[in-house]
Amino acid sequence: MNKKILSLLLGVTLALSLCACSEKHAAAAEGRTESYPEIGLKLNYPAEFVNTKGYFGTESNGEVAKGINLMAFYYVAMPEEEYDELFQTE
Repeated sequence: MNKKILSLLLGVTLALSLCACSEKHAAAAEGRTESYPEIGLKLNYPAEFVNTKGYFGTESNGEVAKGINLMAFYYVAMPEEEYDELFQTE
């Protein structure tokens, strides 16, 4: 009887730990939504953009003509901190 109760408790513990791992993985697999109100744009980034090892950035140049806004999107194959160090002046 004690072995059955212990087996059941261990099974429940295992199931709960797997659920916690799958929720974390599901959150990482989801994308994210960003709004750029200066140009009236809302983007849904897929998980591939969110979980990149490099830096995915944006740069808004504002309105370039009547009602036409320019927004640049770029990917740099290095961490954001290293990228920022390239442009720091001493």
